[in-house]
Amino acid sequence: MRKLAAVLCIDVASYSKLMGRDEAGTLSRVKAAFAAFDPVLERHHGRIVKLMGDGALIEFASAVDATAGAIALQSVASATDPTLRFRMGLNLGDVIVEDGDLYGEGVNIAARLQALAQPGGIILSETVREHVGGKLNVALEDLGPMSLKNIERPIRVFAIQGDSPAEAKSSRERIGICVLPFANISGDPEQDYFSAGVTEDIIIDLSKLSSLTVISRATSFGMKALSARAIAQQLNVAYVLEGNVRKAGERIRLSAQLVDGTNDATVWAERFDRDIKEVLALQSDLAKAVVEALRLRLLPAERQALERYAPTDPEAYKLFLLARQYNVTGSERHLPLIIRLCRRVTDLEPGNARAWALLGETLNRLTRSIGGTETGEAEIDRALELDAGLASAHAGKALLFLYRGQFEEAERQCAIALQLEPDDYAANLAAGRTFVMLRRFNDAIRHFERAAALAPADYNAAAMVIQCYQGKGDEQAALDACRRALVRIERIVAAEPDHSGAIGHGAGILALLGDRERAREWASRASLLEPDNIQLQSNLVCAWAISGDAASALDALERIAPKMSPELLVWMENDNDLDSLRSLPRFAQIILAARSRFQNGTLPDCDPLK
Repeated sequence: MRKLAAVLCIDVASYSKLMGRDEAGTLSRVKAAFAAFDPVLERHHGRIVKLMGDGALIEFASAVDATAGAIALQSVASATDPTLRFRMGLNLGDVIVEDGDLYGEGVNIAARLQALAQPGGIILSETVREHVGGKLNVALEDLGPMSLKNIERPIRVFAIQGDSPAEAKSSRERIGICVLPFANISGDPEQDYFSAGVTEDIIIDLSKLSSLTVISRATSFGMKALSARAIAQQLNVAYVLEGNVRKAGERIRLSAQLVDGTNDATVWAERFDRDIKEVLALQSDLAKAVVEALRLRLLPAERQALERYAPTDPEAYKLFLLARQYNVTGSERHLPLIIRLCRRVTDLEPGNARAWALLGETLNRLTRSIGGTETGEAEIDRALELDAGLASAHAGKALLFLYRGQFEEAERQCAIALQLEPDDYAANLAAGRTFVMLRRFNDAIRHFERAAALAPADYNAAAMVIQCYQGKGDEQAALDACRRALVRIERIVAAEPDHSGAIGHGAGILALLGDRERAREWASRASLLEPDNIQLQSNLVCAWAISGDAASALDALERIAPKMSPELLVWMENDNDLDSLRSLPRFAQIILAARSRFQNGTLPDCDPLK
């Protein structure tokens, strides 16, 4: 079958030279770059026809989509890995379609144009220029007619010049701003979660604007009562946004002021009074008011992102904020409650992508902890159907692939999530876990450390980084990480003496630090608190293994092996915490017996080192 198609050919400049210097590293970086392209292709209606080592053939729905998509791909490539420079050639022409692949002169011309492009450049044919003229604000350099190999007639070609819209976005001067936690003045301390949730959503909205650098939630929520000038100096930002929230019945009143960090002067202040069902529009209006006060110029896509006037169900919004707050605490005993809250939200508001994503992630965690059949995959897929640009949903999808042993797919989903929201806690945590399985410990450390910085009250990332330093053989760094993580864990346990997850991780850390007596006391307490939590018991297996007590580790492993889910078994088979046990015959027997429970193909044969 023949058809007219917009075809983009891309490859990595100097690929052979890069491979000669670092073959494994180059392959990994190219794979990550292509994974980061997925959201761009979805936005611009493109599909990868085929990958060819360092290159790809991509089809778009129109010449306009293809040109805008190529510009965006170059911008993403530069932001993802500046050491990789892509060459791109774009043509609109007749192609032959066969079994999903594309052939013919239309493809050949695009490939020849790609070879003409400079590293980081885009060359397009005259047919493309004719279709995008007047539709895209793109500066083109006319390179004149050129004779291309195996193409009978000369083709007039053009190069995209200078500050394309996507490049302009990355090069614009950015203004730093810190959004302080909005105070709850409702007179009800139980509404603190609501004001915190509203603040977090405002931070998310402002973070989407390329002209602003927004301090992360974790940092801003941790700031003490200081003047705006002191905060601005400490965080190196120009402005501070502060305010308060009052919720009364189905009404919400939000007061906000933008303060100049150089002199504590109020630049702008306003009060918003709305029905709770209009809370998303309220947050968007606040973000737009900040934009106007700072006289920022929005890109069209950014302006569109702030046009959120669809009403939300008031009860659904409150319940989602409550579920998200329980999720932040990290206690596994809250998992059933989070699930109930999210199910109620999706009943009230079936189009709430964030609730579907949190529901799927929580179902998956619960299955790994106590077993069950609900993996959360359907819920995460529903979230992605509703919002393909939701980073937390891609992070959840990554974990689904990870615990099936599909590590490459997990890495691809992590790359998408991090491209969408580099400072998303869930995305960084999922990336760290994925790189642990791939034994890429430096990458894992980078993402765990970032996740820990984004969530100072959490212990998971801070505890996970320990095994990365152990995997590298850096025992001193591992001990330093133990001490940092233990500070967080002891703070959590002091506030919640029944927080079994924190206690379980703490037992392993205490064992590593040489406090065996306290480690055993904590392990015993964790087991008494949640004897049926298999995830917790597996953490205790790791605790004994890394402390050198192989007998206790194998005893604990043998007890939980008959109850382990396929997902947990995949993790245990690849967890470097258990490397000291792998040469022992008893360990092999236990794992073999556990594998024998899954004869229906639910358990993959995975090895990250192959």
